[in-house]
Parts: sequence; structure tokens; C-alpha cells
Amino acid sequence: MNNLEKRKLNHLKVFNTYNPVFSKTVTGFDKYRFLPHTVNDISLKDVKTETYFLERKLSFPFMIGSMSGGIKEAYQFNSDLSAVAENLKIAFALGSFRPILESGKIMESYSIARKNAPSVPILANIGIGQITKGEWKKGLLSIIDDMELDGLFIHFNKLQEYIQKDGNTNFDNLENEIKKLIDEIEIPVIAKEVGNGFSKKDIESLINWGFKYIDVSGAGGTSWAKVENLLVSENKKINSSFFEWGIPTSESLKYLTSYKQIFSIASGGIDEPEKMAKSLAFGANIACSARFIYQIYYQKGVEYLENELMKWQKTLKAIMYLTGINNIDEFIGNKEILSEIDE
Repeated sequence: MNNLEKRKLNHLKVFNTYNPVFSKTVTGFDKYRFLPHTVNDISLKDVKTETYFLERKLSFPFMIGSMSGGIKEAYQFNSDLSAVAENLKIAFALGSFRPILESGKIMESYSIARKNAPSVPILANIGIGQITKGEWKKGLLSIIDDMELDGLFIHFNKLQEYIQKDGNTNFDNLENEIKKLIDEIEIPVIAKEVGNGFSKKDIESLINWGFKYIDVSGAGGTSWAKVENLLVSENKKINSSFFEWGIPTSESLKYLTSYKQIFSIASGGIDEPEKMAKSLAFGANIACSARFIYQIYYQKGVEYLENELMKWQKTLKAIMYLTGINNIDEFIGNKEILSEIDE
């Protein structure tokens, strides 16, 4: 097992053993409540949560987020979770395919996803550390075709790279390489932070670089600084202030959704259905969760997880019904149904 495979496995062990989340920073969604609107002619049977993402139909605007791949331990949960995604008609994101770029072969832990989920959007990711080195040129186009991917996340994970033993902190050529990548591949490329949120300045830069899809991945959920800090030697450990580094998901999402031309994705601490619904009302086109999904799966099993996500859709439908909205397109970005709670 090489160093990359060891780190991927250790990430899973951390989530199985700890709950490495922000201690003080929260998503910010708790500052808002929905405003009931029941004096209307809307019936529950008329409420529709269906939407489209990457030209494929979803039962509701939700995606199982990137977790892992490239190691044998990832095969079973990628198999199970992709099957859940297919059953529920939600999107599914695989982990980083850096192991594919380095090995030159597509492992079963990746290919199983499309076999199990032929009709829903499937995505994978690559980090900016590999982009700036030009490693994405190693057969990326054929990998995308072979894996039948619908979209590609680029993870802007500078803090992670800073902490990791062999992390890359040289990004001199990042803008040029990203612009080349966006020009060369035919599927949508999505910019994604990794639990620290994009600032307004970041979002302006991403738009100028050519991104049309952006995932804020804000602070308030998983603290990847905590995760990586558990895995490095003492001389690489960072000051604990970085465990709370970042912009809360709701704040970053506010910046993002002011750019109406961008397809907005909300992630970072989306661990309950009401947060998902609030993120949509904020203007996210789709919400995404990873750590919460994996931990439910690991602790309670795939059947429990599938039932839990069915409840998420039912909760969204109930919130739409009780706020007087019967169409998901009217719900998304409808800030009039939210009220800020006075402290």
C-alpha cells in the first residue's frame, strides 16, 4: 500500500473513530426559520420536489458527496451508496481519482458506481494539487469517458495540502491549468471548497476563471484541518485555531447565490433535512452531504441510510407544502419564506 492509499484508508478510520467537526463555528442556518403560509389552495399531492442536475432527473435536489475511492475498503460503500442513489434518484459523487491518474487503471471501487447507478448523475473529483502540477493531463479525458462521469469537481483544498506530509503548496500556475482543463473536457467542471467556504473575492475569481458551477463547502461541518492533523507527525501539526478556519456555509452561500448565472451547490454541515431545505431557500440549486452520510452508513447500515434519505425528501416536501409552494423551482432562492431569528 503506497502513501496515498494509506492516507485514503486513514481518512476512513478517522471518520469511523472520531467526529472531526467544527467545535465553535456553525453553518449559520440555525439563525433562520421558515415562515408558515397555510392560507392557500395548495394540496400535498400537488407538491413536486423533482429537479434536473447535469441533464439527469432527480427526485429532489440532493447529492451524496465525495468520500473515497482507489482502495479496496472503498468498494463496498461506493457500491452500496451508488445503489442508494439509483434507488432514490439522487446524485452521487465519488472520491478523488488521483489514484487512477497515478496507477493508470480504473479500480473497481470507482467503476462499480455507474454499474449500480445507470440513470443518475455521477461525479468524481481531483484536487488543485494535481491540477497545478499538470497531472490531470495523464489520460483525464479517457478516464472521464470510461467512468461515464457527468461532472468533475475540482477541490480547492489549500489548508489540507498545507497540513499533509507530502502536500503541495505551490500553486504558481493554477489559473492557467484550470482554464486549460475547463476548455478541454466536455463535462461541467465544478469548483468546490473543502469545508472552509469560498469568500466573495474567491467566487469572483472562479467566475473569471470560467466556472459555471460552484460548491461553497462552507465551515460548520467536517473540519478537514482536524482530520489531517490527526494523521501527521508532531512537527507537522498546526495551531488549533485552524480547526475553526473558514466561512460558515450560509454566509458563503449568500455570496454565491448573488450571482444568478452560476449553478450553486450547498455543502458543509448539511446534516439534517431542514438545513438542506434552508440552503435551497437561500438559493442553492442542490444540496450535498458526505461525512453525515458515511457515518450513518457505517454505524447503522445501508437500509437505515436509504430510509433516512427518504425522510429527507418527505421533509422537504412537507416544508414546501407548509410554506405554500408546490414547485421546487419556486422554492429555490425564495428568501421570503425565511425569517432571521432575533437573538
